Amino acid sequence: MDVNVVFYRVGKNIKRIRKAKGITQEDLAAAAHVSISHMGYIERGRENPTLYTLYRISVALKVPLTELVDFKPKDCILSTDGEELYQYQVFFSQKSREKQREILKILNILLE
Repeated sequence: MDVNVVFYRVGKNIKRIRKAKGITQEDLAAAAHVSISHMGYIERGRENPTLYTLYRISVALKVPLTELVDFKPKDCILSTDGEELYQYQVFFSQKSREKQREILKILNILLE
């Protein structure tokens, strides 16, 4: 599994749990003793948090650490082969909004 996919999945899990509990990103960052920008990078899968940081986040969210690294499908898109759509999702999410729009225009043209 690509390391970027791992970071992306962990970040998506954190964000999903945080939102389900009604916690703001700022409040979670404060409770986990990380900066707001660092928390944002973690949630977007652009940062490699240490195990200790993940532990602090799990404590702040009041969930087992294992829930942050659980890669079973929940809110995510999976293809039948398991990884392909995740890789596209990671690729797409790491692009700016402008680039995302350009990619979608190209895909629409190709699929017409």
